[in-house]
Amino acid sequence: GDAGFSATQPVRVDGASFEFSPPAAGAYRWRVRGVDVQEQQSDPSETREFTVVVGAPAPLAPPPDASVPFGPAAAPTQLRWAPIGLAKGYRGQVATDAGFRQIVVNQSSSGPPVDFRPEAAGSYFWRIRVEDRDGQAGPWSAQRRIVTGLAPPLLATPADGATLPSRLDQMRIELSWSASPTAERYDLEIGSDPEIQN
Repeated sequence: GDAGFSATQPVRVDGASFEFSPPAAGAYRWRVRGVDVQEQQSDPSETREFTVVVGAPAPLAPPPDASVPFGPAAAPTQLRWAPIGLAKGYRGQVATDAGFRQIVVNQSSSGPPVDFRPEAAGSYFWRIRVEDRDGQAGPWSAQRRIVTGLAPPLLATPADGATLPSRLDQMRIELSWSASPTAERYDLEIGSDPEIQN
């Protein structure tokens, strides 16, 4: 029947495709009728449904692993992202850990930027997501790390707890970590002693 179409005005289309710009995220239904030169209409096509969801914003600035000023007298760092057309608002978070268990900023915003003033040296991680007026939230963006002062590198490979095959005559294990923009060099400690601690 006409369920879901009674309040809609048909759009005249002179080809076999149409680019629809949804006014909001949500579920939509669509169908098509053919119209001849005498304005006679065909029966409607089958009805199809689709759902528009809002994706994650793309972080723009500062770039990954950027070094930013810190302390009460420092200018705030502006966290910027690419706006999303259907977004009603955004939520930005900054944490001192990559798992976002130690959140230091949890701020809603109508658009970019979110200002962040780090108070201490170290690594910080930030992310952003879309939120609408009904409290519905989209997925979090990819997180970005920013550093203040000389932050500790993040270990990359091998993964923690990795088991590596052993051929001692040919074994070479690459140990890698994130580069720090403010480090001149790195001091690496390696040992089989479990006493090596943070």
